[in-house]
Amino acid sequence: MTTCTNANAGDAGSFPGQDGRFGRDAAAAAGALTKVGGGAAGFDFTALDASGNPIALDGSGVPVSTPVCVRDNVTNLIWVADGAVNGSLTWGAAQAYATTYSLCGYASGWRLPTRRELLSIVNFGAYLPAIDTNFFPNIIQISPYWTSDITQFGFAYSLTVFFADGTASADHQTNPNQVRLVRSGP
Repeated sequence: MTTCTNANAGDAGSFPGQDGRFGRDAAAAAGALTKVGGGAAGFDFTALDASGNPIALDGSGVPVSTPVCVRDNVTNLIWVADGAVNGSLTWGAAQAYATTYSLCGYASGWRLPTRRELLSIVNFGAYLPAIDTNFFPNIIQISPYWTSDITQFGFAYSLTVFFADGTASADHQTNPNQVRLVRSGP
């Protein structure tokens, strides 16, 4: 491991561009990030009601009512806001459930997210929970959330993400876990 000192930080250092001076979080910290919606640091979320209409934000960027869905204005993914979709389900049951789901004006297209997609809403600058609860209420921190990704251990295991700290892991597909559905935006 290399420590981040003045000698190796910055553009002329041994590891240029790896000192946290770039990206959406750095732009937000500098007050230079334009957002469409709200959210902590570099996140840019629009809260949606049950019909898919945007929910207004208060003066501090918090939705004035509880979101039903959330559009990520960076990835253009639409998420089910509530972290307890139909409780805990096995991986196969969660896959089947997604195909019948209808919410926020979208009667189809819902699915389990990939690991990378699910990690895109983890706030690694927060802990217990590592997600913006203004946009994603009722988060279950101590139970993993399914992803659509199958592990290298075989088809009986899929990847999961914990929202306590953003840890990714694997679990047997017959175990019940939490479900957060996603779909591509319009």
